[in-house]
Amino acid sequence: MRVPDEPAASMVREAFSGMTHERFRSIGEVKRFLDENSDIRCCSNGGVHRSVVSDILRRKLYTGLITVKNWGIIDQRGVHEPLFSLEDWLRVQDVLDGKAMAPRCKDINEDFPLRGFVCCADCGAPMTACWSRSRNGVKHPYDLCAQKSCPSHRKSVRRDDVESAVADVLRRLVPSQALLKLAAKMFKDVWDGRVSKSGAAVNSLKAEAAKLQKQIDKLLDRLIEADSCSVVRAYKKRIEMMEQDNRLIEERIVFVGSKPDTFRKSFEHAIRFLANPYEI
Repeated sequence: MRVPDEPAASMVREAFSGMTHERFRSIGEVKRFLDENSDIRCCSNGGVHRSVVSDILRRKLYTGLITVKNWGIIDQRGVHEPLFSLEDWLRVQDVLDGKAMAPRCKDINEDFPLRGFVCCADCGAPMTACWSRSRNGVKHPYDLCAQKSCPSHRKSVRRDDVESAVADVLRRLVPSQALLKLAAKMFKDVWDGRVSKSGAAVNSLKAEAAKLQKQIDKLLDRLIEADSCSVVRAYKKRIEMMEQDNRLIEERIVFVGSKPDTFRKSFEHAIRFLANPYEI
C-alpha cells in the first residue's frame, strides 16, 4: 500500500493548501516555495523543475483515486492514504486553467501589510501605498489616498506613522471578561446548532448521491444501446463527470458526518484573538 513519503508529503499538502487559499497563484510561486522549503530535488541546481511542480499539482492520485484509462479504470477509490480532498484538487485545477481567482496586484506585498485596510480620514476610501525615492536615492515607504476628488489626494503619510497608530488602536482593544464570556457563549450556540444539523446534512447528501447514481445508471443503459461513436464518447464523458460529482459528495458525507472536534479546540484561537488582538 502506498503511504505518504514525509516530509515531502507535508510540503505537497501545504502547496495545495496555498493554492486553494490564494497564498500561491501560479506554478512559479509553488516552485519557489518548494525550492526554499522542500527536500524535493530534481534539477542540477538543487531545485525543483517547473515541469515536476506542474505534474505534482495535476496528479489526481494524491486525492486517493486511481485512473488508468487504458485499462478502463476511472477514478476508482484506492487503498492508499490521500494527501488532500478531490474538492481541493479540482479547485487547484481551476486555478491552473485560469478559471478561478483574479490576478493578484503586482504592488501588493509584505512591505505594506495595511494597504487597502486603512481608510483616508477625509474621504473614507481605502488608502494605497508606495515607495518614494529621495534626492539622495534612498527609498522611503508611504501610505496615501488615490481618490482624485479627495482633499488629501496624493498627500503621503509615513508608513511607520500609520502602522504605529494602528498598533496603538490594537493595544486599546482589550475587551472585558464579561464580553469575552458573551462571545464564547455565542460561539458555543453556533457550534451546537451546526452539530445538531450535521445528521440532516448527511441524509441530504446521501439522497443527492442516490439521485445522481440513478442518472448514471440511465446513461449507462443508453450507452449500451448507442451505435454512434460520437454519441458513445458524449455519454462516456458525461458519465465520468457525474461519477466525479459523486466522489465529491462521498467526501462531503465523510467530512460532515465525522466526529466534530471539541468546542475548546475549535474556538480557542478565536477567543484568544478577541482577548488580545495586539498580541496576535
